[in-house]
Amino acid sequence: MFPSNTCFMVVDKSGAQRREIMTMLERLGFAQFVEAGTAQKAIQQLNDHAATGKPLDAVISGWSMPDMSGLELLAHMRANSPKPAPFVLLNDTEAEAQLGKEMGASACVTKPFSERTLRSELEALWNRENAKAAVDGNAAPALPPTLFDKYGGIPAVSELVRMFYAEVLKRKHLAWYFRDVSLERLILHQIHLVAVVMGRPPDFYRGRDVSAAHAGRFIEPKHFDEVADLLKASLIRANIEADDRTAIMAQVAALKPQVVGR
Repeated sequence: MFPSNTCFMVVDKSGAQRREIMTMLERLGFAQFVEAGTAQKAIQQLNDHAATGKPLDAVISGWSMPDMSGLELLAHMRANSPKPAPFVLLNDTEAEAQLGKEMGASACVTKPFSERTLRSELEALWNRENAKAAVDGNAAPALPPTLFDKYGGIPAVSELVRMFYAEVLKRKHLAWYFRDVSLERLILHQIHLVAVVMGRPPDFYRGRDVSAAHAGRFIEPKHFDEVADLLKASLIRANIEADDRTAIMAQVAALKPQVVGR
């Protein structure tokens, strides 16, 4: 089990839900907590604690929040730390749990849950993390700076992708390609894709590669080009510098053979 001095960050839009989780943790013997009602506040807490040399030990996060989803918070942590804290994602359905596991959540707990369930999940997580540490040895070195880092990482990419997709989904002939995909999954996939074309290796992602994700979609070349134009317009609106836009769009063009179905 996690040691009693473990500092948990509890993230949820509901203050009542945060208090309930912290009460459960207290009854399990823990006494150090940090809470946040939004993903952005959670990121600030992560940064503040890391700056002191005492990073947070584990995160328990809800799925839906006002600014970014729990999955986007998870992606941010995976992308910005060579050794991110264990991340427990609270979900409402088994489908959400599966998506959380694909995106790299350390554990997924379906609500409502009991104190006994939380204890069981934390014990299993602690055992997995210790086993993984024994195999991995030293932490991987930090990744070099990229355009992804330059423009603010996952929070900035999330905002860009949501703006971009608002335009894509206005066009019925483009939205049709994603008729059987959940909006949350779609947005997360695109956050991953944009982060990769901005130079971030997909270490933080546990899903399929670009070819597999688009297999069977039979995307027309002209529609790929139209979506690329919409992305370019979104990059302009997001104040991405001209030279950086050119570099990003060159990466997008290189993905065309993997995306276009034949």
